Amino acid sequence: MLSYGITLSNLENSLHSITDAAHLLSTSSEHKHGILHRLPGMSLITEWPQGSFVENLAAKHDGHLLVTVHSTNEIYEVNPTVSKSNRTLLTTLPVGPTGITELDFNHFYVNAGSVGQHGTWSIYSVTIHQATIPTASVQKIVDIDSALFLNGLCVLSYEHGTLLSVDSTLGQIFKINVHTKQVELWYESDLLKKSSHDIHMPGINGIRRCSVDDYLYLTNTDRAIILRLAIDPFDYRPKGQLQIILRNIVCDDFTIDRMGTIYATTHVHNSLMRLTPVKDGEYLKEEIATLADGVAGATSCIFGRTYQDRTRYGSIINVIKIGGDRSIKIDHIIFIYN
Repeated sequence: MLSYGITLSNLENSLHSITDAAHLLSTSSEHKHGILHRLPGMSLITEWPQGSFVENLAAKHDGHLLVTVHSTNEIYEVNPTVSKSNRTLLTTLPVGPTGITELDFNHFYVNAGSVGQHGTWSIYSVTIHQATIPTASVQKIVDIDSALFLNGLCVLSYEHGTLLSVDSTLGQIFKINVHTKQVELWYESDLLKKSSHDIHMPGINGIRRCSVDDYLYLTNTDRAIILRLAIDPFDYRPKGQLQIILRNIVCDDFTIDRMGTIYATTHVHNSLMRLTPVKDGEYLKEEIATLADGVAGATSCIFGRTYQDRTRYGSIINVIKIGGDRSIKIDHIIFIYN
């Protein structure tokens, strides 16, 4: 998810200077890079013009990707299996899109707004119509007027049509019912807020609900921590205390495989990390792609969904989105980088 700026006036400049700003960030000295274990075999998939900020993605059932481009307010569908003419513009929103997630088959939802401005943030639905050239129907679902920076987005309950959206400036999690169009403040904590005054660093950022252990996993980029929170299986309310499970990891978005391994993008530290649980709450930290591999500005990741995206162990290979203007493919892992 988006990892810079909280005011509209500096947003455009931040799009062009986020990598340079990495050296100035207060959390840089805290970040631990982990064991180097690079992945092989990269090939170019698609690219946007220099200066674009390609922000987030979602994987469709057919292997295609939906990609949000915050800098131009656009959402694209990308077919990673063809080398030419593989990108289709689905829609241009009034404001910049950030996190995107699928609730029902080919029915996606996205945050969109102007960073740092009250009264600009909303949740939109994006319904994909399959054809030789895909098209989309877009509708504003609900406004969240109190929000300043909606970023990560995930499904809380498929059955009830509820989403969770994080505010990276306020340190809050909103619950949205897409059927009733009701919005409520679902959770807030000081651990989700920023600890520094650096305008380029969000607090709470990535959010995923893990079906393996039924926990909600979260990143706080500014505090360089990964957290988890139990969810009651009956009423979908927070249960118990918010727990810090990893420290000194500057993460943006992330995903979790069926074995509980976390794949985390580090944005300003230009890498993709694999965080494997070993014992007693400890994790093995590995860097599996770095700046030396051409990775710069890693921002988010999601699982691939086709048969080809599955490993021989039955886990799902991850589709990884990295902010910038190019993309490379590592096996079934897809990167977008500066």
